This record gives sequence, structure tokens and C-alpha cells, in this order.
Amino acid sequence: MENSSNNKVIGIEIAKYAKICYILILIAAGYGLLTNIAGLAAVYLPGGFMTGLLGITGVVLALLGLFVFKDSFGSVDLSHFRFIGVMFVAFFLIYAVVVNALAKFGFIGLLIIILISVTQVALFYAGFKTHGAGQEASRASIEGTLRSLIKR
Repeated sequence: MENSSNNKVIGIEIAKYAKICYILILIAAGYGLLTNIAGLAAVYLPGGFMTGLLGITGVVLALLGLFVFKDSFGSVDLSHFRFIGVMFVAFFLIYAVVVNALAKFGFIGLLIIILISVTQVALFYAGFKTHGAGQEASRASIEGTLRSLIKR
């Protein structure tokens, strides 16, 4: 599967692999936030399944990079693949447990769900920006990126 002469893994350039993972995940997380905000106005936005598949594809690519193709990537990419995996598990559990319970609280529950969605988008975007700056994904680097984004 790996083609070292072209620096590609499953047809994706190694230099762009983590960026593609983040973009796929950000599309799904952003659309999820958008649909939750639209829910405030009782508006249904179709396409959640397809964007969800894009997000899952990004996570699967990150996990493949972390476990199957780890010899092809440097420490920065591997740290971001771990970050993506941990954030996916964390938000999956949050949505599975908390969001289903909050859905029963109507408007207030929806506002809390939106806050969770904003947090998800912000963390993945901070990871994306941190990766773009060539930094490893650590608590300090993600927090620093979040602080710099808030100050703008």
C-alpha cells in the first residue's frame, strides 16, 4: 500500500495526510454545529449522514496513520493522529451520554448541545492550526493556539 518513492500512503501525499484528516473532521463537526444552530429555529438541514461519513473517514485515516502506517510519519503527525483519536472518543462518549439526556430539556438542552459542538469545532480547529504550524499536539500547544485564536 505504501509507495515510498512518491512519499504517499494509500494514494495521499504524506505531507498532506494529517491536513486532509483534519479537513474531513472539521467539515463534519462544522456541519454538526450548523445543524444544531438551525435547530434553534426548528429548521432541519439534510446531509448529516454524508458529512458524518466524511468525519468518520477522517478519523479512520488518522487511526490508519497512527497504527498501520506509523513508520511513514514523523512525530508531529503521529501526535496529531493521537489527538484526533482521543478527541473522537471523548466527543463520541459526550454525545452518546450527555446529548441524549440533554435533548429532553428542550431549548436549554439545545443550547448546551451547541456549546458542546462549539467546543468540538474549536478543539479540532486548534489541532489543525497547531499542525499547520508544525507543532506537536500537546495540551500546551492546543491551549496556546486556542488562546491566540480567542485574542484575534
